[in-house]
Amino acid sequence: MIDQIIAAMKRGDRAAAWIAIEFIEEDGGFAFGSILKSNCARELRRFPLDDEQKRRIRARVVEMLERGFLPREFQQYEKLLRRVGVAEVRARIEACLAHESPWARWRAARLLGDFATARPRSSVSGK
Repeated sequence: MIDQIIAAMKRGDRAAAWIAIEFIEEDGGFAFGSILKSNCARELRRFPLDDEQKRRIRARVVEMLERGFLPREFQQYEKLLRRVGVAEVRARIEACLAHESPWARWRAARLLGDFATARPRSSVSGK
């Protein structure tokens, strides 16, 4: 199903892009969800998004960062957010620099363009 959505986005289907955004907004677990959500985020980076789609992506990624909910696919969400720009969520990301989770702090720094910040030592991803 999700593979069909991704294929439709490659053909320029705007409805498929909305479905992909709704899919990455879902917190629930899915079989192979991490891979599927990563693939959706990757394809959304290539898709010509409108302002509302960008706003929803920004809201979702920053909300996850604020909660410290950083599943494996968050790496692709981070790339997607950098692609659409931080715009109106910049202050919220800056506030995450003081987050209790070292992983949330590290991801926030990267979203703000600081790639020199050392990666946290533990292998726990902050889930």
